[in-house]
Amino acid sequence: MYRQGEIPVQLLAIARMLAPKHDVRIVAAELGLVRKGQQQLEREIGEGLDNCLLLGVTVMTGYGLRQAIAITQSVRKTAPSVRIVWGGWHASLLPEQTLEQSGADFLVIGQGELTIVELAAAVERHETNFSRIPGLAWRHEGRVVINEPRALADVNQFPPFPYELLDDVAYGQIAGCRSAGVITSVGCPFHCDFCADSAVYGSKWTGLSAERAVADISRLRDEHGVRVIRILDSNFFANWDRAIRILAGMQELGVRAQWVNARVDALLRAQEQDRRLFRETVEFFLVGAESGDDNVLDFIHKGQSVQDIRRLADLYGREGLAINFSFLLGIPMDVPGTWQHELDSALNLADDILRVSHFRHRVQFHVFTPYPGTPLFKKAVEMGFSPPDRIEGWSSLELFSTKLPYLAPGFAAQVEFMTTYVLQLLWPGYRFYQGTNPLAKALFSTIQSILSATARLRWRYKYFRHPFEFHVVKKLLARGLT
Repeated sequence: MYRQGEIPVQLLAIARMLAPKHDVRIVAAELGLVRKGQQQLEREIGEGLDNCLLLGVTVMTGYGLRQAIAITQSVRKTAPSVRIVWGGWHASLLPEQTLEQSGADFLVIGQGELTIVELAAAVERHETNFSRIPGLAWRHEGRVVINEPRALADVNQFPPFPYELLDDVAYGQIAGCRSAGVITSVGCPFHCDFCADSAVYGSKWTGLSAERAVADISRLRDEHGVRVIRILDSNFFANWDRAIRILAGMQELGVRAQWVNARVDALLRAQEQDRRLFRETVEFFLVGAESGDDNVLDFIHKGQSVQDIRRLADLYGREGLAINFSFLLGIPMDVPGTWQHELDSALNLADDILRVSHFRHRVQFHVFTPYPGTPLFKKAVEMGFSPPDRIEGWSSLELFSTKLPYLAPGFAAQVEFMTTYVLQLLWPGYRFYQGTNPLAKALFSTIQSILSATARLRWRYKYFRHPFEFHVVKKLLARGLT
C-alpha cells in the first residue's frame, strides 16, 4: 500500500525480494493524478487478504500518515490475523511511537530488502521471537523492541524491480509520453543538518553499477514503452563517473530524464562534454540552493556558498541548461527575526537566478520541516517547536503547513502562495490548463493571462500578502472547470 503520486519504488524494492516465491500485489493509493478513495482502497486490499502472509505499508512523515492509519485499522478489524508491516522514513525516524500507535505489528527501519526476507521466513515458520532480525522493530509482551540496526547493503546484490506488478496507468503521468520514476542509488554521503536522509542511512550511499542501471532503464523502455524517466535518487552524482555513464547509456537508448536531483558542487564539476551530454538527456536539474546567505549555508553544513550558486546559475543559464533551485526558509537559528533576513536574501538571489537565465531556471521556496533524528530538529525544539505526541499529529508536518513558533503568523501561507502560484505563473512554459476541452482551454488561457500579470506585479514588488486571486483559482478548480 503506497501513496505519493509516483511509481512506488519503495514497494517495488520490497516486492522484488519476495517474488516469485510469494504472490505479491501492490496497491497504490495515488499514481500521478489518479487518486483512490478510502473505500476503493479498502476493497482492493481486502481482495488480497485471504492467506496473506504480510501486509506492507510505506509512508513518509506528512499527509499520507492518516490514510495509512485508516487502512491499518480497517485491516485489523476485517482480518485480525494478518501481520502488518510499516516501513518508510516515518517508521525509521520514530520507531517507538509509530509502533505503539499505528496498529502495525512490525516496523522495518532503514533499508528494508533483507529485513523483509528474514521477517517473511520467520513468520512462515510461526516464530514468535524476532530479536535476531536487524533493522526490525516489533512487540514482545506488550513492549516495543527495537533490534540492532542493519548496515546498508550493496543494492547490486538485489534483483531488478518487478515493474510488471504495476497497473498500466502508472506509466502515463506525462501527457503524450509514457514515463516512470526510477531509483539507481540509496542514501547520500553528505551531512546537511536539515535532511533526514542521513538520519535514516547514516550518511552512507550505495548505487547500482552504471551497466545495471542502464539495463533496468532499457527494460522499462522495451517492455513498458517508457521514454521519459524521473531519477528519484537523493544524490545521483554521489559517484560522478557512474552517473555520467548512466546518462550516456540513456542517450543511446533514446530515453530522457525529466529531472535529476543534483548538488551545486557536482554540477560545477561538469566539463564542457558533460554539459553537452546533459543537454541531450536531462530536462532540468533539481538543486538545493537552500539559502541566499552564507551564514545560513554554513549553519546547516550545506557545503556550498552563495557565490557557488550564482556561478552555477550563470553558467548553466548561458548554456541553455535548466535548473530548479529550491530554497529552505525558517531555519531555526538563535538570532531573533532571522526568518525575515532569510526571506529577503533568498528573494534577492532568486531574482538574480531568474534574470540571468531569462527565466529558463525556476525557483521554489519551502518552509523548514523539523524531521526527527536531524540536528536541526533538536534546534527547533529548543526554539519552541512542540513535536506531536500522537502519530496523527505528524500528518500535518508538511512543507507549507508546519507551524513553527519562531516564524511570523501567516509566513508559511505566504511561502506557499509564492511557490505554487506566483512563481509558477512567472515561468514561460507553465500552462494553467492541461486538458483538451477547447472551451475550457480558451477560458483558462484568458484567465492565465490576467493572473500572470498580477503575478509579475507581486514578484516585482515582493508583495505576497492577501492572495485573493489564489483563492479565486482554487474555487474555479473546485468547480471542475479543468
